[in-house]
Amino acid sequence: MRKALVSLFLVALLLVGADLGLRLFAEFWVGRELRESLDLPDRPDVDLGGFPFLVHLVSASFPAVGVAIDGYEDGSLRIRRTEIELRDVDIPRSQLLSGSSGEIRAASGEGRALLTGPDVTAAFRSRGAPLTVSFRGSRAFVGVEGLGEVEADVSLDGRSVVLAAADLPQAAYAFPLPAIVEGLRYRDVRVEQGMLVITVSLDEVRFRVPSE
Repeated sequence: MRKALVSLFLVALLLVGADLGLRLFAEFWVGRELRESLDLPDRPDVDLGGFPFLVHLVSASFPAVGVAIDGYEDGSLRIRRTEIELRDVDIPRSQLLSGSSGEIRAASGEGRALLTGPDVTAAFRSRGAPLTVSFRGSRAFVGVEGLGEVEADVSLDGRSVVLAAADLPQAAYAFPLPAIVEGLRYRDVRVEQGMLVITVSLDEVRFRVPSE
């Protein structure tokens, strides 16, 4: 009886080890493919949800996939960090096993994009607005040479971030946000803990993966 229990325990350890190893490999692969698909400077962190992993690998379907991207750049705009959770994600087994071309698909998702004051300052200056933007706590401030610094309201207008204050040379300034991927929608913007936080949602997202 004791030998049987030891054998079962060893088999369980092997299965857990195999499950973990395959998960780490798959997360690395998905991160690499997302980097290619989105033309990112670095491989994003990926967390494939669902246990046991082998079951989801066989079905090629995952209930949730977490993605964290550092340093996404679109022209003059740098997004310091993007955190997204995709839901009901399909990753064809042929892509995982053979590296063939195809699509990673997600039914929906939500997340947020984080920008610093220097990130926003660079975005405005690239558009000819000589502003210096800073975020402190939950408040936004805009500085203009010769006029000093004033507190500004932050809002979202479609796909643009808007800063407005009565004492600025013009009532409001705006810069556009990148599309990043089809199906992404910007929902809200706020200042939180010294960062600009933009919430996003995603519907019917597809990431095209080229063949190796």
